[in-house]
Parts: sequence; structure tokens; C-alpha cells
Amino acid sequence: MVRNWVLENRKILYLPPQKYTVVVVQPVRTSDCGSEGRGFESHHPPKKALKFSGLFYFYFMELTAIILAGGKSTRMGTDKALIKIGDKSLLEIAIDICKPVCTSIIISSNNPEHGKFGYPVVADEIKDCGSIGGIYSCLKKSETGWNFIISVDTPFVTSDFILFLTTQTENYDVIVPFHFQGKEPLIALYNKNCLSVIEKQMSLHQFKIHHLITLMNTKYSDAREWVAKTPLLFKNLNRPEDFDLKK
Repeated sequence: MVRNWVLENRKILYLPPQKYTVVVVQPVRTSDCGSEGRGFESHHPPKKALKFSGLFYFYFMELTAIILAGGKSTRMGTDKALIKIGDKSLLEIAIDICKPVCTSIIISSNNPEHGKFGYPVVADEIKDCGSIGGIYSCLKKSETGWNFIISVDTPFVTSDFILFLTTQTENYDVIVPFHFQGKEPLIALYNKNCLSVIEKQMSLHQFKIHHLITLMNTKYSDAREWVAKTPLLFKNLNRPEDFDLKK
């Protein structure tokens, strides 16, 4: 079945992809693109575009979402992945963020209850080493080269932002956004090429993620304009008072 996708005022006609898909892009009127003149309806983010005979051909990469939901939640006092904002838990929100642009989803967690949403749950192979353990275990299980890492307590990340990160890969192995307040290695892209470096650091009991990214072929992608438009984009919900979003 051919589906439509609108991106930057061009209509994309495509077939459900396999490994990679080539799609034909045709110009459309802004009025066809919704109130903001753009939008998307796809499970496969655009990677590269080539112009040919006035048309655009887009290649789509396969991308696995790895949702880090295995934290101890000591500051929250309960399993924060299951805490709700409105009628959805943080884990459900993370799934909803990733679904439109990721070909598969893995949940990093030691809690089997997190599997109730229908996605595979991967427990840490090496316990008590923090987020690096979840990233390592899930990268080993992933069937795609590129993987989007997202912490379950960051519910304001958008699908559009994930698409932006996929345009930054070039010849790098890690894409980490940065903004006014620092770097975000837990809202980032990691290639499976990173596994050997991660494994070595874990064998040395070096578990700090900010140190890890300095050892890899990392691109720091400027997200300051994104934060200026969406101030809560990288906001963490670590404590009960963080859920007062009116602050």
C-alpha cells in the first residue's frame, strides 16, 4: 500500500520499507501540509536525499529505539516509568515518541512488568552499573546499526527531534545533542560500532556516560535552537515535585 508523508512542503509517496526504501517526493501546496506547512506520517526517518529529474529520492534508515527504564528511581520513591502524566505513564509516552520514527523498540529494564505494553524488555547483563549497562545490553540485542537512546524520564522529546538527529550521522558513531545547559548523552544516537568501547569501559568499572562519549567517534550536535523553541525538550522528571509542570 502506498502511503503519503508530507515533509517541508513536499509530498512523499512510498511503499512499506524493507532494509532501505527509495521514495519519490513531489511538490505540494502549503495548504496540503497542515497549519504549520509540514508534518510526517512514517515509521522510517529520512536519511539522505538525491535530486533526480526534478524529483527527490529519500533513503530511510532502520532505527531502533532503546528506552532506558531500568533506573532505581530512588529520588522518586517509586517506579517512575509507570508514573502517569494525564492518562499515560512515562513509559507509554516514551513509546509514543519513538513509534512514528523508529522501526523497532526495546525497553531496557529489570522489571518484567514493563513488558505489558508489547515491546521486548532487556535486563542488564551486568547489574548496578547505571545507564551504561542498559545501553550495552540493548545494543547487543538490537538488529539495527543505529539506535536512538532515550531516558524514560524525558517525556518532552519529540519525534521531530529524533528525525533531526538522524540527519547528523555522517561518519560518526555517536550523535549527542548539546544546548545551553550541557550535553545530553541519554537522548542520543548510538551505532552498534560502539559496543567494543562500551564493553572495555565496563570491564574497567568506568561507568560514567559523559566520560564514555569522549572515547568514541562522537559528534556533538547543536540543539540550542530546538531548546529555544521547546524549553522543556530535555527536562528530566526525577522527583515528585518535577511533575508540577507549571513551575
